[in-house]
Amino acid sequence: MSNQSFPPTLVLDEVFEYFPKSLELYGTVAGEYPVYSNDTIVKTTLDWMSKSNSTKQIMDPIKEGIEKRTIMIGFTNPSVFSFIKRRFTRGVNKVTRNWFDFNLFGVSIGSTLGLYAKSDGRIAILLDPSVDIFGRSITSIPSTLTHEMCHKAAHDKTKDYLNLMMKPLLYPFFKKFWFMMDNRTATHKMEKLIDAITTVTTRVEGSTSRTLIRDVVWSWFRFLESCGIKKEDVEIDVQKALLPIFLLVWEEDFDADPELKKKVWEWASYFYAAYDFIGVDAEHSIVGQEIVFTSEILCIANQNEPSSQAIQLINKLSF
Repeated sequence: MSNQSFPPTLVLDEVFEYFPKSLELYGTVAGEYPVYSNDTIVKTTLDWMSKSNSTKQIMDPIKEGIEKRTIMIGFTNPSVFSFIKRRFTRGVNKVTRNWFDFNLFGVSIGSTLGLYAKSDGRIAILLDPSVDIFGRSITSIPSTLTHEMCHKAAHDKTKDYLNLMMKPLLYPFFKKFWFMMDNRTATHKMEKLIDAITTVTTRVEGSTSRTLIRDVVWSWFRFLESCGIKKEDVEIDVQKALLPIFLLVWEEDFDADPELKKKVWEWASYFYAAYDFIGVDAEHSIVGQEIVFTSEILCIANQNEPSSQAIQLINKLSF
C-alpha cells in the first residue's frame, strides 16, 4: 500500500469527518495561529496515524501531544461557510504567506500545512485553505506531522539528533553539497566539517539557540578556510550557498537580474544532488534551508517512512 494512500478503514464516509463542523478553539501555535478542531477529527486522525507507515512507529509521543493539545490537527477558521468559500477562491492566507522564520518551521505537503514553533513547542497540521476532503490532499497528514516531529526532535534533543544523524545523513549530505559548490573542499578534514555542522545546528536549532545568521556564516566560513580556500573565494561560496534560502524559501527578491536568478537555481540544484547522494528523493521539496536549518535533511529523509534512527529519536520526545 502506498504511503500516501488512505488505510483501508478510512473510507469515503470517514473522509467527511474532516469537514469543518462543530469546531472549537483547540489552541494556538506561536501564540498567533489559531487551530479549530473537534473530537471526531482527533479520533479519526489517531486511528489513521496508527496505520500509516509515516507514523505508526512513533505513536506514543503523537498520542501524548494530541491529548495535551500541543499537537493540533484542524482549521484556522471555525466557520464551515468560510471553508466552502475559500475552497472555491483558493485564497492564500497569512499562515501560508508567513510559513517560515527562525522560530516557526513550516512545510506544505499537498494542501496540508504543518507548523512547528520553537517558542512553545507546539505542532499544528492546518487543513485549510485548500484541503481536498475527497482525499487527494489530506493523505499528506501523516507525513506532514512526521516532518514537524523531526524538527521538534532536533530542537528538544539536539545532542541525540547530532549523534544519531551525523554519519548516516548530515556529514555525507554536506560533504557532497560543498564539493558541488567548490571541488577544493575534497581535501577537507572530516572533523572540521562535523564541527561546522554541529555549530550551525546548535546555534540555530538547539535548545539555547541564538538564531543569528552571522553564526551560520562564520561556521561555514571557517570550514571553507580550513580547506585552504582563500578568503575572497570563501566569501563567494558562502554567498552562493545562502542565496537559495533567501530567494526560494524566504522569497526575498533582491531586485536580482534574470541571470543571477538562473544561477541561484543552479546553486539550489546542489542541494538536490546532496539528497541524491544520501539516497533521498527530494524532487518535490523546496530546498535551500538546509544550509541554516540542518534538521530539514532529517525531515525530508524521514517524513514518508522514518528510519530506525529517526524513530528512536522521535520516541524520545515528551509533550
